[in-house]
Amino acid sequence: LQPELIDKLATLIRTGHDNNLDRIKVKGIAQDWGVSFKEVLPVFLYATKDGLLTLSWDIICPHCQGARNEVPNLTDVPKHGSCELCGIDLEATGINSLEVTFHIHPAVRRVEKRLY
Repeated sequence: LQPELIDKLATLIRTGHDNNLDRIKVKGIAQDWGVSFKEVLPVFLYATKDGLLTLSWDIICPHCQGARNEVPNLTDVPKHGSCELCGIDLEATGINSLEVTFHIHPAVRRVEKRLY
């Protein structure tokens, strides 16, 4: 792991705005930090293993791109879901329907859930 990326994650956890920390997406972070996704992902995975972060598997609506369901384990992902906002049923295991999202562990820092 690159020490500078560990430092950036620590700074993000300490000083990041709650709006940006409710659902942390590694691809966006990698772009913001100007590094590759493959460099950033291991930092987040190790932080999860060490208890700084948690991760969830989010079912994403193909129309509004909103997270419609959040489960802690991949085995808990249902085959089907729905989006009440768009009024559609969706296949939760389809391509672009599932997203890994990281969250700061509540013992480290409380981040209020945001509705978008």
